[in-house]
Amino acid sequence: MKALCDISALRYHRIPPHVHELLDDRLDLALGPRQKSLQPATELLGLPGKPLHVLQANRAACAKTSNQYTHLISHELPFGSIQEFGSYTAVASPALTLFTLAGRLNLIDLIMLAHEFCGTFSVYVPTSDERTYLQECIDRKVLAPLDGWKPVLDQAGKLTNLWKRPPLVTSEELHALANHMKAAKGCRAFAEALRYVNEGAASPFEVQTGMRISLPRRMGGEGVDGLTFNYPVRLSRDAQRISEQSMAYIDVLVRNADGTRQAGIECQSALVHDNTQRGIADGNRITALQSMGYTMLQLSYDNLVNQGNFASFMAYLQRVLEVQPAPNAHVR
Repeated sequence: MKALCDISALRYHRIPPHVHELLDDRLDLALGPRQKSLQPATELLGLPGKPLHVLQANRAACAKTSNQYTHLISHELPFGSIQEFGSYTAVASPALTLFTLAGRLNLIDLIMLAHEFCGTFSVYVPTSDERTYLQECIDRKVLAPLDGWKPVLDQAGKLTNLWKRPPLVTSEELHALANHMKAAKGCRAFAEALRYVNEGAASPFEVQTGMRISLPRRMGGEGVDGLTFNYPVRLSRDAQRISEQSMAYIDVLVRNADGTRQAGIECQSALVHDNTQRGIADGNRITALQSMGYTMLQLSYDNLVNQGNFASFMAYLQRVLEVQPAPNAHVR
């Protein structure tokens, strides 16, 4: 039985269940013992021209060819690390998938990917056939949420590359795997990445914001610790009147070291926030939170990526938190 790992498993875990319902049986057959070519399987995974990455526990059976890359893991795996989905095919669990990627991704990319797996979103670029199928279902209003997965649509109702879903794995599970595999190759990079991962991010923009604020200066961040994604706030009665909702979520909540000062950051993505109705709702929610004493800051993507603008934003955030800028350090 072939067990997908590395980028092949990453792609598999990013695919929504709506597509898995159509894909899994075909993928299983494409990887069956009678198949001499792996090209149909990689095309089904949306990775044409890429080698298929599979796990192997036997060094003698390892092979690196133009269409297959075998990863050796001779260390005993925890229960549930391999998830079967067909007669001939299995996939590394989300935690093990990250572990198999740790050996070749740089630290920043590995941290970002771990945030995605521990967050509530998936970055999924469908094939042309998948996009056509999904968009037809959306247009016909028959694409119901499945296992908690639902697409984020643009202002014209078209499919984007972002999906909402439940977390694939918890940080506790990742740390448990790191502890179990601490003698295995790649564990040092894997464990290092986990030091900087927070659960609950709902978009790549939130992840980038959180990492830019909280990573050490030597890694390109600002060294402000105490960060929480999508912090839940039960609104007071007056705040509920303002926002017409009982709960509100702060995209990124940041506290100073002793917890005496805090600030909420709203990540203003044009994809999610750029329409009149949503803009009014966001404004009411921010006002409701401010009425309860939360200091709320809004951050656009342009201000995140513009160095001068972000420096001004950070100076304001540090004044609110009453923290000093972290000392400069060499960036990796």
